[in-house]
Amino acid sequence: MSHTTSRLALLLLTALASMSVAAVQRTFVATSGLDGDPCTLAQPCRSFASAITAADAGGEVIVLDSGGYGPVTITKSITIAAPQGVYAGVTANGVDGVVVNGAGISVVLRGLSINGLGAINGTGVKFLQGARLHVERCDVSGMTTAGIDVQAEGATVHITDLVLRANYEGLVAKTGGAGTAIFGERVRIERSTGDGVALLAPVNLTLRDSWSVANQGSGISVFLDGPGLKSRIELDNVTASANGGAGVTLIASGDTTTLVSASVTRGLIADNGLYGLWTTSNFASALALVQIALSDSVVRGNASYGVFSSFGASGSYLLATRNTIHGNTLDGIRTFNSSFQSRGDNSIYGNNGGGTQTTGPITLLTGV
Repeated sequence: MSHTTSRLALLLLTALASMSVAAVQRTFVATSGLDGDPCTLAQPCRSFASAITAADAGGEVIVLDSGGYGPVTITKSITIAAPQGVYAGVTANGVDGVVVNGAGISVVLRGLSINGLGAINGTGVKFLQGARLHVERCDVSGMTTAGIDVQAEGATVHITDLVLRANYEGLVAKTGGAGTAIFGERVRIERSTGDGVALLAPVNLTLRDSWSVANQGSGISVFLDGPGLKSRIELDNVTASANGGAGVTLIASGDTTTLVSASVTRGLIADNGLYGLWTTSNFASALALVQIALSDSVVRGNASYGVFSSFGASGSYLLATRNTIHGNTLDGIRTFNSSFQSRGDNSIYGNNGGGTQTTGPITLLTGV
């Protein structure tokens, strides 16, 4: 073999060896691991950050035993997974717990416990940039900003079997977020200092079989302020109860290009410190649009009106059908224009101490 041929063979072997080292689909972390180790099953790393660095894009980081594995910033597609029965902790002391920030990446967080420590920390999960984020079977608590903050634009977020407890706010989208869709199932948000859900950005939210309870602000609050902003909100079998503010707030302000479109189905909106459902597009004579379908829900025991609606634009409406509205401190329904529509099949009783049950115009729809 010539010298040139030998050199080419050596270069090829070196390249193949480098590729085999780099292309690690699965890495591991353990409390006994060392960050200088290769993050294999036999020689695990100690932190998520090291294990992510060692894994190939699109790979997995597996937690082997219970312990704390540190805050981390993720800039490539990865799955971090802890099996049931293993405590995988991320303690955020003056920082964010998990930051997702990479163009076009897909990230899965499964089985993590993210906790805030100290008087000031950050956000539990901050989604700044990416294509997809899945947060599954995680607990996020004690954060002084938010449990989950969605800022990525044009992305998809799935949150499943999630608990957001005692954060300043639970789930938020306040900046960025345009065109992003958030899908939540079996999400429990409780004891937030502010709102349980706070959406100021034009995201779409679908929340099913979930709870937002005992928050000091509103259970679910949507407030779009500005021309061209649009959000679609779907709440199906969602409980908003025992919150200090309203159970559900849906507000739009801007012009006729601003739209909050919402469906509240099979909900329980109860025992809140203000309204049950509060919706308006009438701030400062604004002409924004709010379009709501409220059906098959119970609105009861709230400290003010059960349903309060005030619209500024003619295209706004609230359509109520097959709801039970009872036991609210003031009227069951308070309206300020004819945009409140009823199918005539709602049950409204025992509100306002037995006095007036509804105040303001209600348009009765007939036919199909």
